[in-house]
Amino acid sequence: QPGDLIFFVGTYDTPGVSHVGIYVGDGVMIHCGDPIQYTSINSSYWQQHFYAFGVYHEFMINALIRKKELSEKQ
Repeated sequence: QPGDLIFFVGTYDTPGVSHVGIYVGDGVMIHCGDPIQYTSINSSYWQQHFYAFGVYHEFMINALIRKKELSEKQ
């Protein structure tokens, strides 16, 4: 939905989520690229790196749960 965050992985050499955009609707997000711009989330680049839609609060809860599960496996 418009206003949701879109999380991407692998856009930079860093583990986990590496980029976030804000969904504005009709397959378009705004993100802080170079330059800050609107872009289609349906491009092959963003589809390849797509991780999840969500709101920040839900994303952080899920990330903490995953982190806990991973630490319990070690």
